[in-house]
Amino acid sequence: MKDWVDRPIRELTRRDYEDLYLKVCADVSQATATKLTRYLSSVLNWTMADEVEGERLLTENVTLVIAQKRYATAVKPRKSYLNAVEVEALLDYLSIRRHPQWKFDSVSDQGAALISLLLYTGMRKGEALGLR
Repeated sequence: MKDWVDRPIRELTRRDYEDLYLKVCADVSQATATKLTRYLSSVLNWTMADEVEGERLLTENVTLVIAQKRYATAVKPRKSYLNAVEVEALLDYLSIRRHPQWKFDSVSDQGAALISLLLYTGMRKGEALGLR
């Protein structure tokens, strides 16, 4: 949406949003495009309910074009996860790595630390990698 930063919200059209939705679907993922639609729709609905000096700020939610044209918006849930036995084995591996007699493998110390952070906090990989 960086191309829209300097545009007044009233200038956005249904076609603008449809083009953005299709671009995000193609370049990123359909799940991200659906999430974008949900967030923007919420903001636009709130804006439509607001008035300034008796005039509504917006009269239309441009994101409705996605539902009206029946674009696919269902996001398939992820089916992969670690069961209790796999989590225990992973934690054992991470603790054994710290032993002085450990023979090094292809997992770096930073990688092991990242895995521990993800397991203990529930962060997503992208969130953890973005930390400073």
